[in-house]
Amino acid sequence: MARPQKNGLEYFALDVVLSDEVELIEAEHGLEGFAILIKMFQKIYSQGYYYEWDEKQKILFSNKVSSDRNLVVSVIEDCVRWGIFNKDLYEKYSILTSKRAQNHYITAIYKRVNVQMIEEYLLVDVSDKKNIEVYKISGEKGVCNGVSDDGNEETSTVSDGESTQSKSKVKVKVNKESNNTNAFEFYQQNFGIINSFLSEEISLWIDDLSEELVIEAMKRGLEQNKRNWGYVKSILKSWHSTNVKSIQDVKAEDVQFQKRQDTKKQKNRVDKLPKCMDKPEKSINIPEVSESEKQRLQKMIAELKSTQKLNET
Repeated sequence: MARPQKNGLEYFALDVVLSDEVELIEAEHGLEGFAILIKMFQKIYSQGYYYEWDEKQKILFSNKVSSDRNLVVSVIEDCVRWGIFNKDLYEKYSILTSKRAQNHYITAIYKRVNVQMIEEYLLVDVSDKKNIEVYKISGEKGVCNGVSDDGNEETSTVSDGESTQSKSKVKVKVNKESNNTNAFEFYQQNFGIINSFLSEEISLWIDDLSEELVIEAMKRGLEQNKRNWGYVKSILKSWHSTNVKSIQDVKAEDVQFQKRQDTKKQKNRVDKLPKCMDKPEKSINIPEVSESEKQRLQKMIAELKSTQKLNET
């Protein structure tokens, strides 16, 4: 008998270091507010990548977490206000989701087949995900394009890596083609299994720079035979410090780096003098000769010349 298709995740990871937005929730609502947020994450991931937040669900959720309904509603509204959940989708469809939550969900279910997602709720591009089928709210077949998420900073601190949902090891094959893959899949194919902490870090760098630059940094790690995230992150940090925003910026930075290297090599090509040439020349002191001594020497020279002529004859 076939196993039933699962929509949600069985578990998720909670980061040790929380974002400022999550700390704001705890600061305003105390530990109970923080607990409500964690319970909401549990609810979202248990169902998939979003949770409907209408009046019925507000009552049921408040009862489930044993908290005052007004407090629960206030906490969730602040979560939307601080960007933990997407404001546009909350106001338009009364759902709670975020770009990061969707990225984690997609990463975690990469081995599942025929996963259904709703086009109007999407904040990420899933056009390259062969295991995902996109449908409209009406039930019609949708288009696999993500929705812009300009108004959401995505500060959720919950993450789900592929390794947290699958305990089987995957053989790594080198694949430098990234035209039809995202950063998570590229890492999985070329570096190794992604854990929850790494999944969160990759998401952060995608938000700070771009997915294209994250993949480019991974490619450069492969070119240098550095198959570890630490090396890739050092490249990303360097680009971030120099305000690199695109592949064109990376190429321009490469040109400037090469110029700096060439200048450095030219400075190191100065020929060193031999040690003997480094010593200053010693001056020779010639003593003065008296007039009588000069005459004596001249007489001796004359006698030597005279003797030499006699010998020749």
